[in-house]
Amino acid sequence: MTKRKVLFGPFIGEFGWELLFWQGWVLKQCRENYQDFHKIACSFPGRKPFYPDVDEFIDIPEWYINLKPSCHAYYTDGWKNGLPGTLEKINDFSPRGIIRAFRLKQWPPTKKKELPFDGLNFHSEAEKLLSELTKEFNENDLVITPWKKNLKKDFGLDFGIFLENKEIPSYKKKYIYEIPFTHQTLEKIRPTSNGQNLFKKIHTNNQKIIAIFPRSRFFRRQDKNWSLDKYLKLIKILQNKFPNEKIAIFGEPGGAYFSDCVPENCIDLINIDPKNRMDIQIAALQNSLFALGSMSGAILVALASGTPSLTWGFLNEQLRYHRENFLGTKFIYHSDIDPSVETISEYVDHLIRMGK
Repeated sequence: MTKRKVLFGPFIGEFGWELLFWQGWVLKQCRENYQDFHKIACSFPGRKPFYPDVDEFIDIPEWYINLKPSCHAYYTDGWKNGLPGTLEKINDFSPRGIIRAFRLKQWPPTKKKELPFDGLNFHSEAEKLLSELTKEFNENDLVITPWKKNLKKDFGLDFGIFLENKEIPSYKKKYIYEIPFTHQTLEKIRPTSNGQNLFKKIHTNNQKIIAIFPRSRFFRRQDKNWSLDKYLKLIKILQNKFPNEKIAIFGEPGGAYFSDCVPENCIDLINIDPKNRMDIQIAALQNSLFALGSMSGAILVALASGTPSLTWGFLNEQLRYHRENFLGTKFIYHSDIDPSVETISEYVDHLIRMGK
């Protein structure tokens, strides 16, 4: 008898959201509610390690990736009529703006204005993708999609994107309902055996890795980027401080510095086969002394792999990062979005001492 199918996805949203508010729920469902189904997950190429219990993993096809979506939570910027879009910071010297600035230790005080996303309406493209994935499904098969409205009566909680047909999404109203940790099975993220073997071919000795995530995005949240010069200076300091370890550069083309060429004597884990990139990087993290980089979802993956990590960013994000470190991995968050290289080097020493 042919098994019924259940599709989880396609996941088209942010990398960090997939880690924190999706993959653990899929794992729980696979083990508790859909054991007798043929379980399928669909996400961006290389994300198979997020779904160890599915029977089949499907890559999002190139035609969708080539549209260059700006991922946002469970969905994308430009979902309908250019919204949600980007946020422009403008000075806000009203009493409320000044009080808020002092509370967050940010000056000058700012408020945000939404600017429409200049691109496709991705909702229709996502629907096209979903139709393509389910064209051979029958009425007994199931589809659970995070950018749909998923209701408590079906799943025990509301999650997904809650938009009525005529509504236009924006930052002014809450449309996004994430899956809390209490409804997930959150375990250490591990590489597949294939990822381990491929990593061993790239890194052929037993040197420990120092993992650097040099975030560099120029559409969404440029303010999270640290400068290229500072990363270069830090890498030289770390190479001198840890001569017996090997520095590896993590990330993906278009989202990290060094997409063209990594610094001398560093391992390039950016410019590798995208279908295996994340798998190889998780294998590298399993062999890492520590990981660091400016605030990003990638740092949360390092923590989820059990790798001691250091990041830096805005004061108001500090508690969230500690809360989202669901394994309780050793972690330092420095609340300064643009610290000096010397400060980060000192924090590395603290992180090393924490591990002893």
